[in-house]
Amino acid sequence: MCDETTNYLWAEQDVLGRGATSQVYKAYNKTTGELVAAKVYPVSSDNRLQAGRNPNQAQQRDFRRILEREMDILKATNHENIVRYIGVESVKPSDSPPTGAREALFIEYCNGGSLHNVLESSENRYGLLDDEFMLVFKHLINALRYLRDKNTKI
Repeated sequence: MCDETTNYLWAEQDVLGRGATSQVYKAYNKTTGELVAAKVYPVSSDNRLQAGRNPNQAQQRDFRRILEREMDILKATNHENIVRYIGVESVKPSDSPPTGAREALFIEYCNGGSLHNVLESSENRYGLLDDEFMLVFKHLINALRYLRDKNTKI
């Protein structure tokens, strides 16, 4: 089964990751075919994000604030070591099963997966090789230095 927004399409089986409040899918731009990541999260009828299964209003506000902060940081950044923000769109309702209102945050697709996935892979169960570790560390430091220089609060 596929889900879509105005500009993007993805299959439910193409899950890249799951979190407490969202799922991330491999998605495609309908016009260009560009591969992107779609971070999909539920929203309530009053357009607040739903945090968890039975969130109270404070949790919903906090979750919305966190997501808006994530979007603001991504929008304000342009660095090779920070994932690129593409946009946010409402997910079109599917015929079945009913899923409720959802929104999708579109970001650059990283074909190597997340750093967490790399570190958790079986081939790295004893850690990265020294040269790989130094490369990852260098990229991480470059991204943090960029954010510091922009005075970005994370």
